[in-house]
Amino acid sequence: MSNLEWEDSMIDYSGLGKDRWPAINHFIELTEANSEDDLGKKRHFFKEMCNLLDRLQEKADKLSDEQKVACGARGIIVDIVLKVNLERKEIVLDQIYRYIIINIHLFEKISEILRRNFPDFTVIIPTLKGYQLADEIGKHLYNAELECLYLKGDSQERFVAGNDLEGITFEGILRETKRHYNNQGGIKRIEQEIKCGSDISMFYNGERGEEEVLWLEVRARLID
Repeated sequence: MSNLEWEDSMIDYSGLGKDRWPAINHFIELTEANSEDDLGKKRHFFKEMCNLLDRLQEKADKLSDEQKVACGARGIIVDIVLKVNLERKEIVLDQIYRYIIINIHLFEKISEILRRNFPDFTVIIPTLKGYQLADEIGKHLYNAELECLYLKGDSQERFVAGNDLEGITFEGILRETKRHYNNQGGIKRIEQEIKCGSDISMFYNGERGEEEVLWLEVRARLID
């Protein structure tokens, strides 16, 4: 084992155990460090993520009994699943989901940590569902590009990718979704009416009329 491999293996991952953050369902993975620079990034990234998870756990510890009921039997307040590939300079964000309202803008905080540690990396969200997270991505990431999406119309569902994506943009879906909810009294009113933690659907309006976006895959940059 080389000195680099030994140092990489000695990074303290014990802080990522369930005992420290019982209210946070999380899986955070980084590939092996291939350089001293990678090693430094891993150390700093894990330190910052630990600090964020500490803050989230503090929020969970202060919940009222009524709020705890909304977290279910396991008492989970958020899901965080992300994987960082240091060699390919890619971050796959599989899951960010909150079960209750907390006074932390979760995606904003995570994107800030990623930007400080991996500024030239690409972020991939393979199965993005819900307008709230999509809107946060639109605000805090750059040059978001659709890879594919799955739509549901009045009579059928369809998968759209490749050349069929021509004319469909991530920004356009956000605009059309906002227009859809404005016609129903506004997004804030809809959010107040639904169960906390529930996703608000996105919509696409094209040649076939309005279709619900069941999920989409998007990739974006951390810096412009």
